[in-house]
Amino acid sequence: MDIKNPDEKVIDAIESAIAWYRANQINGIRWERRNGENAVVKDKTAAPLWSRYYQIETMRPIFSGRDSVINTMFPRSKPNAATATRGTRASRTSF
Repeated sequence: MDIKNPDEKVIDAIESAIAWYRANQINGIRWERRNGENAVVKDKTAAPLWSRYYQIETMRPIFSGRDSVINTMFPRSKPNAATATRGTRASRTSF
């Protein structure tokens, strides 16, 4: 930290942020690129991940696709227009 002799408010803010990151990390998965698509792979040794957005009331990670629908699940691979017309559906992972 670049602040010399931080006061209690600064210390508390930093410690609270660290605690939040620890409490809200997603463990056991990693992102992988497969055939040009993003995929979620179970991996107990993966580094922790964090969601971009969280539901305020529950602190559960939330995800939104191109349809702007909020979910507590995210697709392992998002179908694009070409695969959707062939009837391919994305498998989903929940937390």
